[in-house]
Amino acid sequence: MKKAIVDILLYLFTIFIGAIVFSIIGAVLNNAINPGSGMDSVMDNPWLMGTILLGTQLPVILFFLAFRRANYSFGNLDKVNTIGTFSIYAFIMMVGAILIEQFILSVIPSEEQMFSYLEMFKPLMYNPLCVLLICIGAPLTEELVFRGAIQGHLMKWTKNPWVAIILASILFGLAHGNLPQFIAGFILGMVCGWLFYRTGSIWPGIVVHFINNIFSTVSTWIWGMEDSEMTGNILPNLILPIVGIILIYIAYKKLVPVTEDSVMKNEEPSEASVIEEKKEEEVIL
Repeated sequence: MKKAIVDILLYLFTIFIGAIVFSIIGAVLNNAINPGSGMDSVMDNPWLMGTILLGTQLPVILFFLAFRRANYSFGNLDKVNTIGTFSIYAFIMMVGAILIEQFILSVIPSEEQMFSYLEMFKPLMYNPLCVLLICIGAPLTEELVFRGAIQGHLMKWTKNPWVAIILASILFGLAHGNLPQFIAGFILGMVCGWLFYRTGSIWPGIVVHFINNIFSTVSTWIWGMEDSEMTGNILPNLILPIVGIILIYIAYKKLVPVTEDSVMKNEEPSEASVIEEKKEEEVIL
């Protein structure tokens, strides 16, 4: 537990320092391009806001990799029957999660403050640098920290994968700072956390996270950030979470279980365990 708490504090400290440093860099660049401009113009410039966003991601990735705070190996992916099949069912699980997420978000009463907050960041969704950081940088950073580091340590501490997954998902949701994104983050965290538990690798979760963020970005391009509150009878819309639950259940049953003991220890399987498994397979055959 102590390691998980340390990772949380290190994450918060790193993004805080990174944001400050890159804000200064952004202000200097902004002043060089537009002499006499202040920090206010930085907030109105998506490219320079992108540098600040980069400051909350790049230092975190470098720090956690340099000091080996997280598990970023391929884990037990080599034990999955076929990566293609695994990817298909992981995608199905992600679609199921999105359906549930969209239904829950749609029935939450709108918050004017929340949507004004989103509108402020709307220009970032149309800036190439920011889109790159949102769709690729965020999945890499957040999966490395919340799954590869925090969930990994929680699995060792609790000895219960579901408790670790839920706790890490709650923390991931809270990191987004508002109720709608907390719910979306929690659901996404549960899917990515379960994939990490099953494979011992953050990479499947990174792919799912990437697809989720792409979906959110493209949705913004198409529909904007208006309040999506449902109108009329909610009952017909219950088909969304029902289909979502069915898809997640199908994927849950089909995704291949892999050496859970080594995954719980947050490490790659030893050669001895691999040899032992091969012997068991030979006996079965």
